[in-house]
Amino acid sequence: MKTQKIIAAILACTFICTDSFSKEADYRSCSFITASAAIEKIGTYKNITWELDDEGTLTISGSGEISEYSTLPKEKVKKVIIGKGITSIGIDAFKNCSGLTSIIIPDGVTNIGYNAFHGCSSLTSITIPDSVSYIGSYAFNGCSSLTSITIPDSVSNINSYAFRGCSSLTSITIPDGVTNIDYNAFHSCSSLTSITMPDSVTDIDSGAFRGCSSLTSITIPDSVTNIGSFAFDSCSGLTSITIPDSVSDIGDSAFAYCSGLTSITIPDSVSDIGVSTFSGCSGLTSITIPDSVSDIGDCAFSGCSGLTSITIPDSVSDIGSYAFHSCSSLTSITIPDSVTNISMGAFQSTPWLKEKRVNNPLVIVNKILIDGTTCEGDVIIPNGVTSIGDWMFGDCIKLTSITIPDSVTSIGDYAFYNCESLTSITLPDSITSIETSAFYDCKSLTSITITNPECEIFDCENTISNTATIYGYTNSTAEAYAEKYQKKFVSLGDKPITTETVYGDVDNNGVVNARDLMKLKKHLLLIVGTEEVPNGDLNKDSKIDADDMVKLVQLLLEV
Repeated sequence: MKTQKIIAAILACTFICTDSFSKEADYRSCSFITASAAIEKIGTYKNITWELDDEGTLTISGSGEISEYSTLPKEKVKKVIIGKGITSIGIDAFKNCSGLTSIIIPDGVTNIGYNAFHGCSSLTSITIPDSVSYIGSYAFNGCSSLTSITIPDSVSNINSYAFRGCSSLTSITIPDGVTNIDYNAFHSCSSLTSITMPDSVTDIDSGAFRGCSSLTSITIPDSVTNIGSFAFDSCSGLTSITIPDSVSDIGDSAFAYCSGLTSITIPDSVSDIGVSTFSGCSGLTSITIPDSVSDIGDCAFSGCSGLTSITIPDSVSDIGSYAFHSCSSLTSITIPDSVTNISMGAFQSTPWLKEKRVNNPLVIVNKILIDGTTCEGDVIIPNGVTSIGDWMFGDCIKLTSITIPDSVTSIGDYAFYNCESLTSITLPDSITSIETSAFYDCKSLTSITITNPECEIFDCENTISNTATIYGYTNSTAEAYAEKYQKKFVSLGDKPITTETVYGDVDNNGVVNARDLMKLKKHLLLIVGTEEVPNGDLNKDSKIDADDMVKLVQLLLEV
């Protein structure tokens, strides 16, 4: 028995030679096995020496930067101890060390590089020393077990994807001095419940907190001027947020699918509401839009099913496509006269629009035809309508004919798409533009007459159905379009010589002055002997009344 113990002791103190680690590496080829933790591998690279024992502890010493060792058995690394001479943890240094649970980073390290701990899915905690001033992109990306991390005050920027997918991280304090939270920095940190942001931050970049579904509230400091696209997208637990007056730009989808958000006030510093900014905020019951806003973008409030009413301020001129689509509780909308463009489907699938359709399938707001998708048979667009917007009659398969008044100046994208029962159409010379695919897939359309020889026709074969013969004047844009796309064309003759109508020139003498005002007044008072005044329809609503008198007075004051 005594002999066996002596033999075991001798074996425990034996040097064992190992194969070389790398052709490029200059390292010791033999390791010393101890009874407690045998050294499994030893290697050197430049000024760095590392040892990996059979318990998975990787000890690194030397000076300079740790870089990736491509042949290092990363699946065996569980713990890392870094010596004081190391100054930088370089690109991919511990990438995909999926078994790594802890690491000690010493003072003196200034840089944590790109992908340094990417995919270290077992890493639970890490302390970053005050000497670190830079944390690279993807540095802790996919560290799904990381529950806490302290970022030192020495760090001035949190780079893109730095903590993306750290799904166990519950809270974080961004240190004073950080000016920018880069795109997707905390994307999909789904357990993050709170975050402290200092006054030094000026920019919250795209996707910075996207998918942080446990985040319930956040205070954005007054120093922030920009909230990027998708910055808080899908933060479904977010119930309140204060946007300071310092913010001038809120990006597309910035708060999309924040379904827990019940109310929000947009500051006066914001000039437009971007694409899908509040799309899918199903819990939103109220929102205040300031007078500074001029545009409401496509799908801006789409799917805000809790929104019951909204007031659009006088500053707004444009409401984008599907802006309030599927706002299934929206019954009251105030739209000011300042709105001159309402794009396709802006109020589609809302009770407000449904109510508007009850007595008339043509829904018109501010002389803009905003919906005609339920039309059937022969349709007459009333005088005063100035534009036929995108998709306004799209898929109206039972529409057989349509009369367009002289007040209309434009026909939008896909306006008559798939109107398969429409056989012919005449466009008045007031129409100056026909947009892309306006008459695409109109299978029964045999003729289209374009009376404006200068009408802009979108340069695409599908703008007008191939089944239609195009009627227009010689040397017109209609003829040029038909020739380019080999469509049948029939000339209406030479271009007509037109004289410009001067509205307000009631006596037809070529100028607008007080005499026109007197003549219009006599006409309205039905004084015997007063002639017709065709140029007296100043607001082009096909009738001459007191509104035209007011318009003429305003015109004379401007002169």
